[in-house]
Amino acid sequence: MSKSESLAAVDPGPVKSGYVLMDGSTPVQWGHEVNSVLGARVRSWVDSVPGFIVAVEYMRPRGMPTSADEMDTMYELGRLTADVPVAQIAKVSRHEVKMALCGNTHAKDANIRAALIDRFGGEAVA
Repeated sequence: MSKSESLAAVDPGPVKSGYVLMDGSTPVQWGHEVNSVLGARVRSWVDSVPGFIVAVEYMRPRGMPTSADEMDTMYELGRLTADVPVAQIAKVSRHEVKMALCGNTHAKDANIRAALIDRFGGEAVA
């Protein structure tokens, strides 16, 4: 991986997490991995690229009860970033993701997916 590949964005989940490795504004690698495998990848990226940033979707309080799935996701997020220096972690809220991609905080997952396909290409798979 070259020094120009300086960012990985992670959408954490309780068992598997989605990720994209960016070279500037171009996605160069992406996938959906078991958290232990992705954690090892993240550590290798951080160790091999000075100043590498790990952007993670971070859950914010919503004033509603939290599910076991959400708690498991937060636990796994901690494990994924445990070996990453705090200065190299960018916490991004779901609200920020919706605004950046859709310009609307009421966007749903389907809207976010469509915005990503529009911006970076790919296929709209049902």
